[in-house]
Amino acid sequence: MVQRLVVDEDVIVCLIQGGTQNTPAAITATTAIKGYLPVPFDCEVWKWRVVADQAGSIVVDIWMDTYAAFLAGTLANADSITGTDTPTLSSVIANESTALTGWTRELVKDRMLAYNVDAGPATVTWVAVILYVKRKKTL
Repeated sequence: MVQRLVVDEDVIVCLIQGGTQNTPAAITATTAIKGYLPVPFDCEVWKWRVVADQAGSIVVDIWMDTYAAFLAGTLANADSITGTDTPTLSSVIANESTALTGWTRELVKDRMLAYNVDAGPATVTWVAVILYVKRKKTL
């Protein structure tokens, strides 16, 4: 039997907002973890992009661990997948990178991603952290 490998590109997006829906405020690092997302399929990260509502600075680390670790509340900095190329804005409205230096690029289906703000901005009230991925499936 001959199998054909198909590679589809997709995105995994986490939107981080400061304040509340009715009262926007700057994002802070005081409660560092700002969101959780399950990995929807096995895939490989090939680029990250960060887009904000206005120019500012923010550093967002991404952690990955099992669903059981998520339920136990044990996701931690040691679970970081971002290496030294952490998604970052530095006085700009958007930034991206394909370098992914030191990244764990392979994401495993049903693992949990935690988005941790390492350094918060003074002005940015929302930011989208976008992971560009290639998912693989065998036909």
